[in-house]
Amino acid sequence: MKQEILSHKRAYLFLILGLILITTLFLAVWPNRAAQRIVVMFLGIFYFMWGVITHLHTIQLTKRVLYEYASVAVLATVLLLLITF
Repeated sequence: MKQEILSHKRAYLFLILGLILITTLFLAVWPNRAAQRIVVMFLGIFYFMWGVITHLHTIQLTKRVLYEYASVAVLATVLLLLITF
């Protein structure tokens, strides 16, 4: 895992910065539940797209990887949506 991160520093830096930005935005719109839900949906889309683009760049995108990123994005999105109700 460490070697993977070191070999793709830019991609992981983009992921971390994106997640920090989205988390900050989620907390910034706090009393507005509808806005939080929009931010959560954006988070799921961001994570899925990051995984697809990263694996396309490394020429390692398979159906299995695509389904894995989609399922993790959907699971995280649903769980975060549940806490906004």
